[in-house]
Amino acid sequence: MQNITRTVRAAWLAIVMAVALPSSLVWAHADGHGAAPPVSRQDIESRADTVRRQLIQQGTLAGSWTDTPIQSTDIKGTAYGSMWIVKYSNAEEADPEKRDLYIFIDEIGNVVSANFIGTLIAE
Repeated sequence: MQNITRTVRAAWLAIVMAVALPSSLVWAHADGHGAAPPVSRQDIESRADTVRRQLIQQGTLAGSWTDTPIQSTDIKGTAYGSMWIVKYSNAEEADPEKRDLYIFIDEIGNVVSANFIGTLIAE
């Protein structure tokens, strides 16, 4: 009886392996699952505009920031890797220390931080 059970198990294992291996090869693809491609300047600016609008909606930024255009978009090396830094300047802001808004976005498009000082600091 034990020999029959072992034979049946071995047969099932062989069947499963015969079906599973070829099907996994069918689903494989040549380009693999590597790193995400870098994001374009246009995409970065679009994401920064979305963040700016969200900050206005949340009340973190005053309504005077609504039509503020992007002043600069640069990619710079930081202690945390390369970051896009999108800068907005709002002359209508009453507090002179809050007239420049900086939004930090990593190379693959993740928004990392936003602040008024222009330096990425660990939180």
